[in-house]
Amino acid sequence: MTVPKTGDSAETHAMVREAEAALSALVDEAIAEHAEAPSVSYRVVPGDPAVVLVNASRSAELVVLGSHGMSSLSNPALGSVSTACIRMGSCPVLVIQAGKPETTEDEELVLR
Repeated sequence: MTVPKTGDSAETHAMVREAEAALSALVDEAIAEHAEAPSVSYRVVPGDPAVVLVNASRSAELVVLGSHGMSSLSNPALGSVSTACIRMGSCPVLVIQAGKPETTEDEELVLR
């Protein structure tokens, strides 16, 4: 998770701490639902998400991103962070679609 850098280091530090608490609660809740959950590591980093993730990809085996949009098959546009990771990342990138888009005519043809 990233948070924006501000001109005030105390403000940035406070935002990191707040994001860490929220992320920790989210991960704990998700893991609690699965008895044999794998080990999960995470961290909050100040900076631009695309830059942080592309840099992190240098030592990663896989970068997994959630999409925030609902692109359809006929318009497969990705967000700027996903696009940057796909184009400049040093490892495979998996983008997981947020929700299920409405089926369009083009998709109905492909799904047959």
